[in-house]
Amino acid sequence: MKSPIMLGKGIIVSVVRLGLPADLDHARWREIGTTLSHLERAVAWWVGDWWAFGEHRYGALREISEDRGWPGPAYQTCANAAAVCRAFEISRRRETLSFSHHEAVAALAPAEQDRLLDQAERERWSRQQLRDAVRSGRSVVRLAVRSIELPTRRSITVPAKRAADRVAVPRIIARVSKAVSPPMTKGSAREAECDLAHFLKQFEDSYGGIRGFAPVIERMREAQAMLSQIVLCTT
Repeated sequence: MKSPIMLGKGIIVSVVRLGLPADLDHARWREIGTTLSHLERAVAWWVGDWWAFGEHRYGALREISEDRGWPGPAYQTCANAAAVCRAFEISRRRETLSFSHHEAVAALAPAEQDRLLDQAERERWSRQQLRDAVRSGRSVVRLAVRSIELPTRRSITVPAKRAADRVAVPRIIARVSKAVSPPMTKGSAREAECDLAHFLKQFEDSYGGIRGFAPVIERMREAQAMLSQIVLCTT
């Protein structure tokens, strides 16, 4: 948005500004707040659908998003959002729940996704409550990385580079490959992609700041890109 845009009488919107008229009444002020809330909740879906469309139409786009002149969202943001969007066709997306609610269950089988989202709607679960339900193991289906044992921070007692070398990245790729081996289905490939994206995010949060783990994370990103191609081929 290079220049301000007027939305309604006297309301001006720009990247760094929301200008409101001095005579704005209370009802209209509340209405604008509700609209802003809807827009905020919608952005992640928009990014995911936009990226998924680009992947399907134009192929790999990572090099575009990582160009220094790229003004759009980061590659990982796009890839994660697209994985969630592919996990939920539009008819199964819940307007009453946030994108993060859907992200929390994206790695599960569709029937389990719907069951947990239905419960989250009924009981008005927060995003964290839904994540806790998934982590607690109540009717959770773990896929590709279910049995991968990660080193803990306390267990790393050797130099960081050697610690990174100890992480068996080929095993991760092998487990993912096994999880989506023939007979191939659109659902299994998509679920494995979502599961790996979720696992990679957790891994980066825990070990991304440790020196020497960058090559490991890069290998897992390569596996994620491979799964994205598999999903495209099965659609």
